[in-house]
Amino acid sequence: MSNEGIFFETWGLSQDPRFRTLKVSDIGVLTLKYKIGGKSESLKTPCRIAHIIANGIGIHINTGRLSTKDRKTIERILELETGDL
Repeated sequence: MSNEGIFFETWGLSQDPRFRTLKVSDIGVLTLKYKIGGKSESLKTPCRIAHIIANGIGIHINTGRLSTKDRKTIERILELETGDL
């Protein structure tokens, strides 16, 4: 994960029929789940598929549309390298 995107590595993804319908440049919404003080939280951001390979998907996230609070949350996750804040 970085400020620009996320790469999801998965085994067997290419065997999933839903994977076969995805195309580079498809647009969606990424839901990022994390915890603050043990309480589950989430944020949503627009995203676009940037890369597709046999074992994963690269997704570009548009953090420019996030609130300042949500951008700071992503920065904190990247700094700590954990979803447990």
